[in-house]
This record gives sequence, structure tokens and C-alpha cells, in this order.
Amino acid sequence: MIDPYVALDRETALAYLDLAAQQTMAKWAMWTVIVSGASALVSAGALLGLFLSLRQTRRAMLEARFANEIQSQAYAFVEAIEHGTTTPFTARVTNTGATPATHFLIGAKAEIIKRGSKPASVKVDEIKLNIWTRLGAQEKTTVGLDVEDRTDIEAFNRNHVGDDEILLVSGRLIYTTVHNHDHQSHFMFYADRQNSSVFRRPNSNLPTFERMKLSKADKQKFRTIWDDAV
Repeated sequence: MIDPYVALDRETALAYLDLAAQQTMAKWAMWTVIVSGASALVSAGALLGLFLSLRQTRRAMLEARFANEIQSQAYAFVEAIEHGTTTPFTARVTNTGATPATHFLIGAKAEIIKRGSKPASVKVDEIKLNIWTRLGAQEKTTVGLDVEDRTDIEAFNRNHVGDDEILLVSGRLIYTTVHNHDHQSHFMFYADRQNSSVFRRPNSNLPTFERMKLSKADKQKFRTIWDDAV
């Protein structure tokens, strides 16, 4: 800063004034940089807030869509089976959902096992799947249930089973909802020598209404079954 009480020659005074002007400009430049940096941070914060808001909105929309689908989709399962005439068994399929199943596939296997044993869930490639079209909301239908190997069924019907043996029928119901998602419900029923005409459910927790992630091979298999049916 220039001392006003010190006498200066003209050149020295101009040099001091020039220096003072440069210092003032430097201070203004510094504050300009600070303000610009603060503005950039505020803008970045606003963009981050907008991004987080959009992501939250998208998540909320997906959750609402999922909740709506859960409430409105088909819930199909095999309620009961009986001995059949043209097929070894018939199955009563029930949809308790609010919308139809556009189509469904059902298949099973039958085997004689020891009472009290714990059979594994049947695999898709172990059973013969038959396709049926549309099961309406809150509707029931009875369909034929076939198996590839009828050896144990014939033995059971001829009473060639022991008192500690049962005929177990296990299978899968695979259905497609109006939301174009595939679901499955496993089922098991058994009959014994004393009540050969009555099938009952074993005490087991089987997956029901389970959403499936089909492999390309499974999708092609189901597509072939559908094309053959229509």
C-alpha cells in the first residue's frame, strides 16, 4: 500500500499504483475462482441429487410394478389327483389368482417307495410334459396326467406291493402368467395298499408358485411341446 505521506517521484508513484492495481485484480481473480468452484460444486451436487432422485423414482416404479404383478398374477397348483381311465391319473388344477394362466404344462412320474422315505423333487427332464391352454382366474380344471414308465403303476394295481410300501406320484405344474413370466408348482401324492383308490399329500414343503429362470434348452423344449400341441 502506498503511504500518502511519503513524497514520491512520478515514476515511482506510477509503479506503486500499477502494483496496487495488480494486487486488486489478483484478489478479484481469486474470489472469481472460489465462486466458480463453489458454483461447480453446487451444480455437481444438484446433478447428483437429480440422479439419486431418478434412481429412487425408478426403484419405486419397479417395486410398484412388482407389487401389482404379485397381486394380479395367476397362482396355479395341483389340488388333487385320482386314478384315470385314458391316462393313469387325472389331476385337478386350480388357479386362485386374479388373472388367467395363459397356458400350463404338467407332468409326473410314479414309483413305489418305502413308507417314510424322503423322495427328491422330480426334475423336468424326468417327466413327460403335456400342455394345456388357458386356466382362468379363480377356476379349476381336470386334465389327464400321464407318465412315461408305468411299471410301478401296474405293480400297484395288481397289489404287488408290501404293507410298508406306497405308490408315490410326483411332478411339476409349469404355467405362464399374463405378465409373460413362467412359474412352477411341485406336487406329490401317494396311495397305499389299504387305501389304493385315495391319493393323499405327504407332509412335505414343496415349492409352489415359484418363478422360473428357464435355460435356452428348456425354453426350446417347451416351445417344441407347444408347437406340437397346436
